[in-house]
Amino acid sequence: MTLQQLKYVITVAETGTITEAANRLYVSQPSLTNAIHELEKEMNIVIFNRTNKGITLSKEGDDFLGYARQVLEQAAILEDKYKGNPGGKKQFCVSTQHYSFAVNAFVDLIKQYGQEEYDFSLRETQTYEIIEDVARLRSEIGILFLNDFNEAVLSKLLKSHDLEFHQLFVASPHVFISRKHPLAGNSIITNEELEEYPYLSFEQGEHNSFYFSEEIFSDFERRKNIRVRDRATLFNLLIGLNGYTVCSGVIDKKLNGKDIIAVPLADESDMRIGYTPTKTGLPFHGEAAMVDDTYIVGKIGLTGEHPFVDHFRFVKALEDENTVAKQTIPSPAQFLAQFTMPFNRGCTEKHYPNEQELVNDIVAAYGKVIDDLYAAGCRNLQLDDCTWGMFADKIGHTLYGTTREGIVEFQKAHKDINNKVIANAPKDMIINTHVCRGNFHSTYASEGAYDSVADILFGEENVNAYFLEFDDERSGGFAPLAKVSGEKKVVLGLITTKSPVLEDKQLVIDRIHDAAKYIPLERLYLSPQCGFASCEIGNKLTEEEQWAKLRLVKEVAEKVWGK
Repeated sequence: MTLQQLKYVITVAETGTITEAANRLYVSQPSLTNAIHELEKEMNIVIFNRTNKGITLSKEGDDFLGYARQVLEQAAILEDKYKGNPGGKKQFCVSTQHYSFAVNAFVDLIKQYGQEEYDFSLRETQTYEIIEDVARLRSEIGILFLNDFNEAVLSKLLKSHDLEFHQLFVASPHVFISRKHPLAGNSIITNEELEEYPYLSFEQGEHNSFYFSEEIFSDFERRKNIRVRDRATLFNLLIGLNGYTVCSGVIDKKLNGKDIIAVPLADESDMRIGYTPTKTGLPFHGEAAMVDDTYIVGKIGLTGEHPFVDHFRFVKALEDENTVAKQTIPSPAQFLAQFTMPFNRGCTEKHYPNEQELVNDIVAAYGKVIDDLYAAGCRNLQLDDCTWGMFADKIGHTLYGTTREGIVEFQKAHKDINNKVIANAPKDMIINTHVCRGNFHSTYASEGAYDSVADILFGEENVNAYFLEFDDERSGGFAPLAKVSGEKKVVLGLITTKSPVLEDKQLVIDRIHDAAKYIPLERLYLSPQCGFASCEIGNKLTEEEQWAKLRLVKEVAEKVWGK
């Protein structure tokens, strides 16, 4: 069941006819009928009674219609809340053990990245819950520690949740005690000296074993134990009972109070404090795409032959007099963006403190791949490029750690690296680009009209043709096509690959002629908006539905341009 299907049902109910509803929805009658049939089959109900006199709601359909309206109303509220406000409220959550430095970092985060509206959370919670929060995407980051005692157990648990531990720093174990504690004057404290005093620790609920303790536990037996839930209670008990707890030693007088001090603890292993981030890859609209992390581990270069070359040979062998094999690869700009975005820059700078050196190595590596493809017979190369979709997105600048105005410099840098690679390619190789907005399981990653990128993308990038997504309102209007320079071609992606519903043929034809107001018809072409399966999951279409989309492209093209 989809929101689109619910919209179809409501429109048919309001109009009373399939014909009128199809006209209002800009879809073909067969597509509308099939979509409703599929919904009825899925829900195992009859929504409409079909008679010679027309179409009417069934009793079940009348009940269903009430629920459908509620769902669409709630969806409209969500869209108004988040799509109406650029980016909506910034949302971010951290789950952490009870560390004052985490609170300080949280304060700095809000000061640096907060805006007029935000919704941030800091959860000081139990160790097991920290891991669960991150694994279930309730939190973006979890902060905890590993040492010789708990590492085997916690590392196994992290691995089972497909999480990784990233070390922040190594801390020597300390005890927190009252400034008036009998041992406060010691330069170092042993476990034996602490034996007569109450040991304070944080409650871990169902997972109250030593391995989940927030404090350092070894095999040293403590006779007096008190467990608490919150930081304030623990500190009050430290003072009131001359108790102690074991910690990292990182202390903040503003948060912990001037009456608490940290003293080194003898004979305990170091604490490796770090964070566990979510591993969701790119965020898509309504769904998170699980992908492998990608980061630089050394200098970029190519020895031997890239696997893409052998892939091309396979496709090349299937050519005939009516077809030309095309190879599609990620654009150099896409490559550069992946490793210079804020989340990856630290890792990249270990190997490339100078960004120009990074650019030079990317250009050289791409040159080698393209030369090898050319030698294998490739004369048609497509650069898949998601960067321009992100640049066009109203919140895309946040991914690059800049402002809406500052993103222009990023556009120029990514255009330049594409042009450098194109300039070095064989002159008789056709090089096109596809501006992708994300294509995963029938959803998308970015949205926004081409207006903000048109000057640089359409005016200055030296490709032969642009494959552009125009399958829905996310891409805006055709006016930016007036910026396409020279004799470059534009392939209009008017047929969506995200939905099985077939577009109305006449409507597609009309849209092509609308685009021809800005660029001559002889330089326009038609294609699906993107691939049917940009990853192993694929979009929500059957094989037959995919072929139907391609037949529609062919039929429309023949109608507009002839055979």
